[in-house]
Amino acid sequence: MIISHRLKFAFFRVPKTGSTTVTLLLRLCGVFDERDIMSPIMGLPSTVPQTAVDMAEMSVRRVLTELGRDKDADFEQKLGPSIGSYLMHATPKDAIKYGLITLEQLREYRVFAFLRDPWDRNFSAASHAAGGVLSPSIFKQAMKERNKRPESYLLMRPASMYFYVDGEQVTEPLLFDDFGNEVRRLLRVVGGYEFPVIPRLNVGRQTLANLKKEDFYDEEIQQILQSELADDFELYRRVRAERAAVSDNNRVPVAG
Repeated sequence: MIISHRLKFAFFRVPKTGSTTVTLLLRLCGVFDERDIMSPIMGLPSTVPQTAVDMAEMSVRRVLTELGRDKDADFEQKLGPSIGSYLMHATPKDAIKYGLITLEQLREYRVFAFLRDPWDRNFSAASHAAGGVLSPSIFKQAMKERNKRPESYLLMRPASMYFYVDGEQVTEPLLFDDFGNEVRRLLRVVGGYEFPVIPRLNVGRQTLANLKKEDFYDEEIQQILQSELADDFELYRRVRAERAAVSDNNRVPVAG
């Protein structure tokens, strides 16, 4: 999560949407500094310089301390003592709750998050939570139990929570399907350095595209996700359709 009141900008990190890469590039693009609120980056490969990894958890703690919420019991109950870890994947509603931003500011600012196909995102999240290669049986168990374990829920909670506050959309979706171009668009919004190559960090070892989807998403699991993540599927379908319509309108007609 990055919130800059100076720039009237916010980026919220939906788990398993390339958010580690995006947050790192935003942090290195030369725009943000200690005046901004930035949660830490975790899980980076050892090839990334430590100076780049040493992110702004202190900025989060500083703000929460100023608000008198640095020892908030609600954080402790959720994920233990690391406030910065929890805020890494804070939703807009979380940020409002802890006084980091207001609903009025969310309406005024440019606010972004990445949106990914719900089938793919939940598979990637389950693989991450399991810490290794998934078998169909482990995956199905993870899907059924994801709401029972805080760390799993944080990874797999509905992506729509990052785009809506009490039914009002406050966040502009960036499509994971077009990751490189969307990252460049985001960097242009903040006016930062445009990297010639967009890297991909924390890429999973196992992707749904290389497997038989039906082995993992049987009828029972499909029904569970389509019911519990109905807003995710609807948002993804709508954004894809809107982008396709824009693409069609921008096509140059071929001369006859």
